[in-house]
Amino acid sequence: MANSSPAPAKWQTDWSKCCLCEKETRKVLKAPATRYSSDQDGYSMISMNIPLFYEINDLPIILDPARLDEGGGIDGTLRRKKAMYHQSFRLLFNNTKLDRAKKWRAQNSNQ
Repeated sequence: MANSSPAPAKWQTDWSKCCLCEKETRKVLKAPATRYSSDQDGYSMISMNIPLFYEINDLPIILDPARLDEGGGIDGTLRRKKAMYHQSFRLLFNNTKLDRAKKWRAQNSNQ
């Protein structure tokens, strides 16, 4: 008999896929290295930067940050779920991209 587990609701994250785009692709999914301190690893970078991109209305992909928080914050949820994502998305949400987006927004709001 086939696995008949219900599909996640549209607003819920399918943790078996990329937690950011939830698309099935041939691209390899990666979990961030956690050998660093928890305030310097990929989960903390993603969990800090996604709300900041959202706040300035400049998310690099279509994403509802609330979908990544199942209680205890985005960081806690990503760690608990052992979330995986495409490496290219991690790069879209890095500190350099955030700094550029903030600078661009500041320059354009003054015009």
